[in-house]
Amino acid sequence: MYPLRRTNSSQFKRKKSIIPVIYQENSKSGRSMWYALLAVVFLVFLSIVFWSKSSIEDIIPDSFSEHNLYSLNIPSIKDIPHVATDKRYCIVIDAGSSGSRIYVYSWNSPSLSQSKQVIDINKPSENSFEKKIRPGISSLASAPEQVSAYLQPLLEFAEKTVPAELHSSTPIFLYATAGLRLLDKELRDSLLSNACLYTLQNFKFAVDSCTNNFRMISGEMEGMLGWIAVNYLQHKFQDKSIGFMDMGGASTQIAFEPVTNSHKNDLIDIFIRYQDGSQAIHKVFVTSFLGYGVNQARMKYVKSLLDNATTEYRNTTDPCLPVGLQVRTKVNITGSGSFEKCYSAITPILEKSQECSKDPCPLNGIHVPLTDFHIGKFFGISEFWYTTSNGFDLGGVYRPEAVFAALQKHCSYTWEELENKFYAKEFKNIDNLSRLELQCFKGVYILNLLHEGFGFPKSSLKDGQDFDLKTVDEISGFSVSWTFGMAFIYASSTIMLGRTSYAWEYIYITGLLAILAFMVYKYWHGRKHAVVDMSKYHTTNQSSIHIEVA
Repeated sequence: MYPLRRTNSSQFKRKKSIIPVIYQENSKSGRSMWYALLAVVFLVFLSIVFWSKSSIEDIIPDSFSEHNLYSLNIPSIKDIPHVATDKRYCIVIDAGSSGSRIYVYSWNSPSLSQSKQVIDINKPSENSFEKKIRPGISSLASAPEQVSAYLQPLLEFAEKTVPAELHSSTPIFLYATAGLRLLDKELRDSLLSNACLYTLQNFKFAVDSCTNNFRMISGEMEGMLGWIAVNYLQHKFQDKSIGFMDMGGASTQIAFEPVTNSHKNDLIDIFIRYQDGSQAIHKVFVTSFLGYGVNQARMKYVKSLLDNATTEYRNTTDPCLPVGLQVRTKVNITGSGSFEKCYSAITPILEKSQECSKDPCPLNGIHVPLTDFHIGKFFGISEFWYTTSNGFDLGGVYRPEAVFAALQKHCSYTWEELENKFYAKEFKNIDNLSRLELQCFKGVYILNLLHEGFGFPKSSLKDGQDFDLKTVDEISGFSVSWTFGMAFIYASSTIMLGRTSYAWEYIYITGLLAILAFMVYKYWHGRKHAVVDMSKYHTTNQSSIHIEVA
């Protein structure tokens, strides 16, 4: 048995309170530290969410991600080798239906800024930043192994344009458009994979993956990037947006911000990022008409002529060709040169009689929320420019009466007259005689598309209205192309999202430092009080309770 003997009951009570006092003091300090630690964790979490590297998916809408064909999974600049320079480069190849063109763009590496301006895209030098080759890459569908020889001059041009020490940090993108959309998947995949393999084996440019950097894009993506290019080059998104139209050989694209809210379910959100990290949202309608580029339209038109050829030897006339010009296909086609008959013959290929699920449907039953063109403005590029400018010197502000009159005159010429004018150099911007063969058809087709299809007014502009439509080839020294829009959104994706000003950065850092200082203070304050309490209650009598062994 081990009896207990109390030597001093008051000391016992006093000593008994030491443990709870120390516990209470430490528990208060501990709880404060836990609160502070949770605050730090929360701030770190916010850092991950808002300060993490941005990606291009923050700008490109999800509506283009179908089958992983239309989304852009592009690496941030942080994912490619670091270089000790503020200069960045991007290479974009437009692999179109009639040819391929390479563009080299540059910009200064973005840094934190209070500027409510978009990033500046520049030419790499005063020298040329683009190069074009013909024909289109789709012409190699039966011989994909020849892609290397086809691309070599383009890639060597980029190799010379981008400084050698920056090759490994410069991304390259080859995006194929309407020409490849007309091919079977197996054929286009073979062309694209051969193009990527050749690039990887012979050049040092940055390629995230072949499926991301060498691919086919949709007409809608093409139109959206073109809309971005036009509005950047015209006013850097500091004014009312401008609509965009692009006619190539195989397809036509249109993109614009509707002037009313009645079509909001048809629109996509496009995010334009500023240098301060904030974003503006534009609600844009964009669609593509595959098969309504000028070359595909010509094929449809010729088919309609052949279907209507009823003579025994299947000879037919074509009012869209110059008088006396003979073209041999499956039948003999002789030009009869009549603007009015050509206009009437082309209108049916717009297929406006197709069932329309939602009005209006300008072409082939495809809905486009077009309204009053005297309210909005459009820029037309590619064939819209080539036909009005090269053929008739009427590029720029579109004047319907002037273009109608020029085409009425041109379509009435004989082929002999056109040849004589060509060799006399009366067509300043036409250096290919074959272009004159189809100048009447192309011009009349564009008139049909604009006025019978899209509904552009044929009348003169209203007072005070500078233009409804302007055909352009360059703006601010840059060729207007969807490739510029691609370079812009890539460069913009390297700006950190959400860093809206220096003030917010100071608030963030100050808050984090304050919490850390508070944690250090509470830690040392708690230790100090724990020691004081122990000395306060410590006595010289080391044993208040003795255990004696009987």
